[in-house]
Amino acid sequence: MAERGARLGLPEMKLGVLPGAGGTQRLPRLIPPAIAKQMILTGEPIDAERAHALGLVNELAEPGKALSAAEALAAALTAGAPLALAAGKRLVDYGLGMDLEAAISYERETVSVLFSTEDRVEGLKAFRERRPGDFRGE
Repeated sequence: MAERGARLGLPEMKLGVLPGAGGTQRLPRLIPPAIAKQMILTGEPIDAERAHALGLVNELAEPGKALSAAEALAAALTAGAPLALAAGKRLVDYGLGMDLEAAISYERETVSVLFSTEDRVEGLKAFRERRPGDFRGE
């Protein structure tokens, strides 16, 4: 979440160092390597709109509204089934490090496990009754 007009940058180069903690390795995996190099080597900030266009920021908020937008996103996430949410995060995070066939197999196994949960039963019941689910992580 970033506010429109905000500036984001990597000032390390201007300090005589590089972005550590994997910054030089993670950024080129998120955006085109040439753009990552320019950001890393110049240290010039980009605005929130550019970060959004590059996929570094999921959503833009009007100035002063970032917190309320983040709270709305958090509410939407917490309304979901916690086991499925955790599995979705895990599948994306670990799956990216696997070849496609292994990742799809991992997904198949995970979905099979979710089919045996009480949350899945509740989700289907809530859908049929046209109401929000009351998920308990079971």
